[in-house]
Amino acid sequence: MIKVWDRFVRFFHWSLVLLIVTAYVSAERSETLHVWAGHAVLILIVMRVVWGFIGAPHARFCSFVTSPLAALAYLKALPARRAPRTLGHNPAGGWMVLALLAVIALTTLTGLANYAAEGKGVLAAVMAPTAVSVTDSRAGSTPEHDHLPGAHETDHDEHDDDDDAVWHELHELMVNLMLMLVAVHIAGVLASSWDHRENLVRAMVTGTKRER
Repeated sequence: MIKVWDRFVRFFHWSLVLLIVTAYVSAERSETLHVWAGHAVLILIVMRVVWGFIGAPHARFCSFVTSPLAALAYLKALPARRAPRTLGHNPAGGWMVLALLAVIALTTLTGLANYAAEGKGVLAAVMAPTAVSVTDSRAGSTPEHDHLPGAHETDHDEHDDDDDAVWHELHELMVNLMLMLVAVHIAGVLASSWDHRENLVRAMVTGTKRER
């Protein structure tokens, strides 16, 4: 047996699983827990990206990010059990790591943007719209309209509602894409485990794999 996955990679992997499950389950039950889980996920993603450049050999992007053709060749060879075994991420798994990191980050960021559109969270001050500038810049605005009671407030509310809807839909889209990638990732882990006769889930717990 040989050490492959360092402590941080294992901590990142299982913490991310726990936080994503927590965020998903709490989405309709506890806004506070959902938001805090999202913040923690984003912090983990940033840490993993940094570790991908300075971490242990098998954790670095340069060790597992191959050409798309290599990933495709691996996938084609997998059903026939001719796919080459690797100690770290296989070529297809390497691209899945990048896809998951990107989509999970976008899921979190769109969630924060959706939260900020409601005037909450760390992005609220950055994304807060200015009612006067929005209404004054609209085509067809007239002085009479500007002086009507509640004119600015109405335009402002409609603009906020549009922002809320857009960010909410984007966040839901990214959540669905993330879940799809997670399902593909799990299927790939099971397929590779079967093909190479090794338990990849256990390896991510213990950090060790057989050398050959």
